Amino acid sequence: MADLQQYVRKQIDETIKTAYPHLRLPAAAQAVITQTKEAVAGGVYRLRILDCNGQIDETVPEIPEVKSGLALAVGDTVCVLLLYGQLHPYIVGRCEA
Repeated sequence: MADLQQYVRKQIDETIKTAYPHLRLPAAAQAVITQTKEAVAGGVYRLRILDCNGQIDETVPEIPEVKSGLALAVGDTVCVLLLYGQLHPYIVGRCEA
């Protein structure tokens, strides 16, 4: 019985990874700005996604080259949308923790 449970669990995990990757990441999250570059309008930023406790989520890599029309500084906490489960965040704005 345990072998059947492991097999089913493995199949479900594989299906989620391949067919529904957006289920593994939240649709919206908080992130902290780790690096900034000025651009013509706004800036280009590096982000680290935060977990529900406001700590850096080590399971998600740092995300470079995120463009935004907002002027942000290193250390700012922002709200981001992860559209369609991809690591291509859209910065909605600053958020207070």
